[in-house]
Amino acid sequence: MKTDPDKLNQLREVVEDVFGLKPVTPTNFDNLSYQIFSTTGHKVGVSTLKRFWGYVKSPYNATHTTLSILARYVGYRDWDSFCSQYRGDEDSDFLSSRLIIASDLSLRSSVYVEWESEKWLRLIKINQPNIFEVTESKNIKLLQGDIAEIDTLIIGEKFIARDCRRNGVVLGTYIGARKTGIKAIQSH
Repeated sequence: MKTDPDKLNQLREVVEDVFGLKPVTPTNFDNLSYQIFSTTGHKVGVSTLKRFWGYVKSPYNATHTTLSILARYVGYRDWDSFCSQYRGDEDSDFLSSRLIIASDLSLRSSVYVEWESEKWLRLIKINQPNIFEVTESKNIKLLQGDIAEIDTLIIGEKFIARDCRRNGVVLGTYIGARKTGIKAIQSH
């Protein structure tokens, strides 16, 4: 069965959004492979990623398994779920919900984010334009003292923190609220 090229392009774009850039160098592909493994617990080889992005020409298409791992990396259950749920531009609309843009916040601003009653964190902005430190957290993998880049917080959307670090060690990209979306955000 032939895979829809538009869906493949959509998946590439969403992976690039979560990863924070379009992979164009061998180091980018190494880092993306590591991020995918850190997030999903499943490996996608660097060579496979290079073929998927067209960095290396190949007559082979990505397997359903590879597409499912990439879909999991961006918050979907599998490739089929991505294909049925992701609508890209077809599902565009204006935001009417609460939105925080990190670059608009001043230094030392405090932000509270909750996605389930028992899953939340408090952040403080420590550097421009979007560097935050976790000051408190409950029932999530980010811990007090972790540092991360956070661009935007939107009610109903996933919580995405890029380039997370703990004691100087790179943890990768953290995605929370995959199932429920962010339920509450407050800034002071």
